[in-house]
Amino acid sequence: MHSTYIEEYNFNGYKFIWCGYEHCVVLCGYNEEDNTFEIADSIAGKVRRDADTFFERYEDMLSQAVIINNK
Repeated sequence: MHSTYIEEYNFNGYKFIWCGYEHCVVLCGYNEEDNTFEIADSIAGKVRRDADTFFERYEDMLSQAVIINNK
């Protein structure tokens, strides 16, 4: 859950944006008592992360999310 950074490059007249430390995780649950999210992370496994930090990183990446509902 490192802070993300964005760098811009120009390549043959095209603007290329590189987002460093980007990573996908699966949100599995929320614990209201300790304000943490449980996430499945392909690197760290199933872990708990502070909700405030989680939301900061989410907003860093322009609030991108996918919702899957199998009902």
